[in-house]
Amino acid sequence: MLDFYFTLQKVLKNIPSHKTLRQFALKHQDLKSEKLLFSFLKEHLQNFSLRYIQWFYLISFILGITTAIALLSYNGKEPVNLFYFLFIVIGVPLLGAIFTIISFFTNTKLFIGAILEKIIVHFTKEKINFKNKTLQKWFELKTLLFAQLLFGFGFLLGFLFKITFSDIAFTWSSTLDISVNLLYKILQFFSLPWHGLLNDYLSISLIQKSQFYHLQSAKQHLMPTTLSLWWKYLLFASIFYMIILRFILFVIANSIYKKTLNKAILDDGKVLLHFMKTPLVSTKEQSKKEPFSYNLKNPKRLSKTSFKAAIAWNFTVNEALILKEKFPKGAIYPLSALDSFEKEDQILQNLPKEALSIIVKSWEAPTMDFIDFLEKAYKKFNDITIFLIGENYKKAKEKELAIWQESLKNYPFLKFALV
Repeated sequence: MLDFYFTLQKVLKNIPSHKTLRQFALKHQDLKSEKLLFSFLKEHLQNFSLRYIQWFYLISFILGITTAIALLSYNGKEPVNLFYFLFIVIGVPLLGAIFTIISFFTNTKLFIGAILEKIIVHFTKEKINFKNKTLQKWFELKTLLFAQLLFGFGFLLGFLFKITFSDIAFTWSSTLDISVNLLYKILQFFSLPWHGLLNDYLSISLIQKSQFYHLQSAKQHLMPTTLSLWWKYLLFASIFYMIILRFILFVIANSIYKKTLNKAILDDGKVLLHFMKTPLVSTKEQSKKEPFSYNLKNPKRLSKTSFKAAIAWNFTVNEALILKEKFPKGAIYPLSALDSFEKEDQILQNLPKEALSIIVKSWEAPTMDFIDFLEKAYKKFNDITIFLIGENYKKAKEKELAIWQESLKNYPFLKFALV
């Protein structure tokens, strides 16, 4: 989705012609504004490679695994420090959540977000320019939260690996005079999200037996079997604070990011939609005067300026769609010298028999192929009118009309009209 935004920014630096955009809109008349814009961008989509963000995610996951293994390193002499582990599992995620929530409601640019932006620019060798700073903020937030979430999954995987294949003892100690009852109340408070899922997973007795003293005489109170029971509490703490909490924040940030991205694309794409929806030619009456019609001998006004059907000579299918706006009531059949004789015959057969209308590009002088077609058409139609339309679907010039008159002076049955 982000590729659409960057593609739009690149397109806006060199906006396609009104004709190109209008032709695209006419080819997709069944699409509404939003889908029309995205359909156009999809045809011009450029892949702004952000693969190094994937590397960022992978590194976060691996770092989570290695962090868990490092924290749970136990050589059989020094038990795993419970406070260090709790700080990483509960403290860091809570601090990160607080800063993230503050970022939700402020425009403060994240320091790590600025580093991430520099990494993207450096490795992709592409200037990733967020003209919309709000979009940039939510992109950075959702990216960082997803990286933190992957870190949590990696940490949980490393934790499960260590407690499955190692016998780990957890203890706590502090120079401060922290009572067992106080620590019990603190740990019980942080376990409220999963309270009741486990029975007797935390007790004053467990906390008391886990207190570690460096005095040699006190070591006899440590019971390895009891100390290993901490894994239940730490497992649930890891799941909630490192995964569930971050997942909730990520879902919120990602939802806002998607809405902001969609809005940014639609806001910046208004100029393209304007050209797509604005006809090149007006379907209203151009003026109170009727277009002039010329006969080679006696120029006169045409009694009718519309037709039921017409051949658009040397017009592409897309160009014919724009002609359809000029003549909304008539059918348009694009035809050129490149088409087969069978196609010519089929189109002539389908046209109304009373008269033939041919729309031509006034700046292109008639060719022999066109004259051959006229001679074939005259065998079926005695009344043939050539409508000259100028460049960019504007009124043809008198000089161009004179060239057509001179080139076709041997065909007095022709009528000409400037439109």
